[in-house]
Amino acid sequence: LTRPTDYLRAGILRIFEKWTISLKAESFTRVLRSELKGVYPAPDMEKQPCLWINSRYLPDSDVLKDINSLNLGEGLKFQKEPVVFLLDGEKSKRLYENFDLDSQEIQFKEATHGTFINHITDILHLNGEQIDNDIQLIQPEVILDHRSPITIEGNHPVFTGKNVKIEPGCIFLTNDGPIFLDDDAHVMAGAILRGPIALCEHSTIKMGA
Repeated sequence: LTRPTDYLRAGILRIFEKWTISLKAESFTRVLRSELKGVYPAPDMEKQPCLWINSRYLPDSDVLKDINSLNLGEGLKFQKEPVVFLLDGEKSKRLYENFDLDSQEIQFKEATHGTFINHITDILHLNGEQIDNDIQLIQPEVILDHRSPITIEGNHPVFTGKNVKIEPGCIFLTNDGPIFLDDDAHVMAGAILRGPIALCEHSTIKMGA
C-alpha cells in the first residue's frame, strides 16, 4: 500500500476516524513504514499511557467494552493476532522508537467478537455493514423524506450533509440499506443510487449513472 492501513476508508469513515470518534481520543499517532514517513502525519509520542491498536481491527460497541476493561500491560487478540493493548508511558515510548512487540510483557486474552481485515478486498465485502455502523457513530441529522423532488423507494433513510446538490429525476433505492451523501456531494440528473452506499465529501455521481 502507498498509505497507512488506518488511512483506508471502510464504509463512510477512514479507519483512524472510526477509532478516534469511538474512543473520543484527543490525540493519536501512528507507526509508519520508512517510505511513508514525512508523507503522512505521525506526531511524536508523549510519555504517557497509550492504547495501541492494530489498524486492521475495526471498532464496535462490544470491542469498546472490552477495551474499557483493560489494565496496563493487558491486551486483546483476535484470530491469534494482537489487536489492542494498553502500555504505560515509558514502555509506549520505547516501543514507538523501536517497534518490537515480542519484547513486551503483555497478558493477552482472546476477543470473541470484532471485525478484522485480513485482505484488502475485505473492505469491499464489509462496506455495507460499515456504512450502517458509521451512520450510528456520526449520527447525521439531515434526512431526506419522500416529499423531496426525487423518487425514494424503501424503508432505510437517506442522510445528507451540508451543501449537497441533488438534481431532478434521481432515484434512491433504500430497500437493502441507507444512503449517505456527505458535504458538498453532487448527484446529477437521472442518477440511480442503491443503498447501502456512501457518497463522500466533494464526490459526484454523473448523469444517468
